[in-house]
Amino acid sequence: MLLSLLLAAGPADGAASSQTEPLLEADTVLPALPGEWTPGRMHMASQGSMVFVVGEPVDPAPGSMAWTIPVELLDLTDVDAGWSDVELEASGPRRDACTCSHPTHGLLMAGGHDGTRSLQDAFLLQIVPDRRAVARVPLPDLPEAVDGGAATMIGTTAWVFDGGAESTCARLYSLDLADSTANWTTHHVDSSVQARDAAIGGWRDGLHIFDGRTGGVWSYSPNDGWRMRTERPMDIGAISTPVLHVGHDYLIPLARDGAMIRLDHAEAWHPITDRWSVRPLVADVRRDAHGASVLQLGGTGTVYDGSIVSIGVPGGRTLHPVLVLRPYRHDALLGALDWVAIIVYGVVLLGMGFYFMRREEGTEDYFLAGGRVPWWAAGISIFATGLSAITFMAIPAKSYDTDWIYFIQNMGVLLVIPAVVWIFLPFFRRLSVTTAYEYLEHRFHVSLRLAGSAIYMLFQVGRVAVVTLLPALALSAVTGFDVTTCILVMGGVCIAYTVLGGIEAVIWSDVLQTVILMGGALWALVVMINGIDGGFTAFMHEASAGAKFRMADVSMDLTRPTLLVIILGAIFTSIIPYASDQSIVQRYMTTRDEAASRRAIWLNGFMTIPASLLFFGLGTALWVYYRANPVELEPTEKLDQILPYFIVDQLPAGVAGLVIAAVFAAAMSSLDSSMNSVSTAFTTDWYRRFRPAVSDAVCLRVARVATIAIGIVGTGAALFMAALDDASLLDVWFKVIGLFGSPLAGLFILGVLSRRAGSVAGWCGLLGGVASVLVASTLTPVSGLIYSVFGIVGCVVVGLLVGAVCPSGRSLDGLTIATMPSEANED
Repeated sequence: MLLSLLLAAGPADGAASSQTEPLLEADTVLPALPGEWTPGRMHMASQGSMVFVVGEPVDPAPGSMAWTIPVELLDLTDVDAGWSDVELEASGPRRDACTCSHPTHGLLMAGGHDGTRSLQDAFLLQIVPDRRAVARVPLPDLPEAVDGGAATMIGTTAWVFDGGAESTCARLYSLDLADSTANWTTHHVDSSVQARDAAIGGWRDGLHIFDGRTGGVWSYSPNDGWRMRTERPMDIGAISTPVLHVGHDYLIPLARDGAMIRLDHAEAWHPITDRWSVRPLVADVRRDAHGASVLQLGGTGTVYDGSIVSIGVPGGRTLHPVLVLRPYRHDALLGALDWVAIIVYGVVLLGMGFYFMRREEGTEDYFLAGGRVPWWAAGISIFATGLSAITFMAIPAKSYDTDWIYFIQNMGVLLVIPAVVWIFLPFFRRLSVTTAYEYLEHRFHVSLRLAGSAIYMLFQVGRVAVVTLLPALALSAVTGFDVTTCILVMGGVCIAYTVLGGIEAVIWSDVLQTVILMGGALWALVVMINGIDGGFTAFMHEASAGAKFRMADVSMDLTRPTLLVIILGAIFTSIIPYASDQSIVQRYMTTRDEAASRRAIWLNGFMTIPASLLFFGLGTALWVYYRANPVELEPTEKLDQILPYFIVDQLPAGVAGLVIAAVFAAAMSSLDSSMNSVSTAFTTDWYRRFRPAVSDAVCLRVARVATIAIGIVGTGAALFMAALDDASLLDVWFKVIGLFGSPLAGLFILGVLSRRAGSVAGWCGLLGGVASVLVASTLTPVSGLIYSVFGIVGCVVVGLLVGAVCPSGRSLDGLTIATMPSEANED
């Protein structure tokens, strides 16, 4: 968010404890702002790669009817060129306007006064890049004049708040800048809201109003209305108009000492935990011989993902260097013991790859481990395949941010397992397939086998990207390495041991990874609860009082994660991997017989219950812990980093390394499965299908090359996704599942249930499922959690309708429920 008011700063006293970490630190020094500017009468904004500073109107020359606004413009891609002086004509003088800025739409100025009357007009100041100029773009007038209010941006919507006089009510207006036909909307303001000297800040879709006199804080959203929050501490005076948005999850109404913003004593509010912490605003505030701060806050804005802050001299009118500030991170990185734990873990994985490589005599061993995997190891491996970094990081982040409403989603596997073991498993075992998509050739046509295999491989690219990026974010946060380097290292290590040991190395590494993962998560949970005054009893009381254990929203709204949406999503999303995912189906075939496969599937289902309790409990414990210890919560760049930050900050040396190794375990247990299963699908469904005479030794070499290829492609996709700014990668994951996974699962269900659907019906069903997901995701507001419902139901319904008209003409003995033999026919 761009903040607009520029205020001079001065001496500070009563600094926060040196033990308290600051919120920001200087990252870059930009060229000094030229000319004389009056602190408190300036507004800074950024638009794309340009930043500009706007002064309030200068008195006209004698005899002139026009007023001018001084503007300085700086291109951040060419800072050596310095500031460009621009003069902008104004319709008249304006003081105390409501201002805020947007990285695309520029600087909003609304209301204010001209010295004699309050104003209600509004306009944007926008950069014209090809002319290095600033233009005035008129907007609709406010419904009423606003003088001395505050403004902010949420998405493309501008919000203007006027706290009202003692005898009048507060007023709130909004305008969608992306809609050229829109007018200002007036919102109801609760009668208790009369914020004086107010500051407002937006976070997600909510508006937060900070009263500069009483310390009250109100939150507002059109859906949920008004809510009173925890009052801010009252020990450092009134707040100023700007609200700094630091990292993903901090709002800081800047505090004034008289007319000066204090750099060494800021009050930071965390919307998720609803807690305040008092700490220095900027690291390493330098002081002169008289004790006055040399670096003083002059104004604020946002450039890319950081904050621009202009710096002034105490008592002066001339502003000096402009700084780019970034969220501060202390040096509590991994220590030597932590690195030893991580390195030893990586060496063990590589050793397993070499060990199992010696047992590989052909593709039967590389793809199916020769059928010699114990049922319990196969069951743990199925569990570990789904227990990715998404589980370890994104699920605790979700329950930390909200509640347990997604818990039922995880229980969906228990609802579908009976159908899996009695319907789908027999088809795969009795046909002795290597890939799930061989069934599609037997049941429909070779073209659908190839299509299903191709869709699966595309799906796995997205999956590999997500489960690579999440642990890379964790590694970046705790090592200081950039995310790109972390992604490359993660992808490289996983490719190495997977290409060597095949499915057997994958399964046994999954067993090891599950032990480390669950143990590390349990250890972190114990540390959190021990860090809460009152322990487990206080944890349960605080979480219950905050409704953090809520599991259901019983409304019928399909656009949110209501109970109906969660149940539908749980059932249909869980069907996808067990019916059509090669990485799961492949494990069915690694055990001795069908009975062992059934035991493996049930073991995986039962392990889901304690694992879900643990990971949802981790998120809730994080929320309670940071409410009890708010000063320990540092700004995060993404919500999903909250657990890794806790691990490094709070766990002892060596233990932190083990738990971070568990993050790697969570990722690798999914990465290795994806790489090996895609290699299996490509080699079996494509290469060997079109070259049946090729030797098994050649196919084994092709399989290894394919493993490397999917690892490289998935790593590249993770690098691309790293550039996206999605609040939660779990939401991205649900979209990927719905788009690629559900129509394919629907095709398997169609084949098993219907005796009439042939190849034409199969193709129509598959395309119908894809079309259903696209329509649902682009033309309706329904939650992404139920995209899988549209994909599966669309495929089955379209396939049944077409099958009624164009029935199958091939023999379906042993290929549908109705024609499946009652007894297994396995060697």
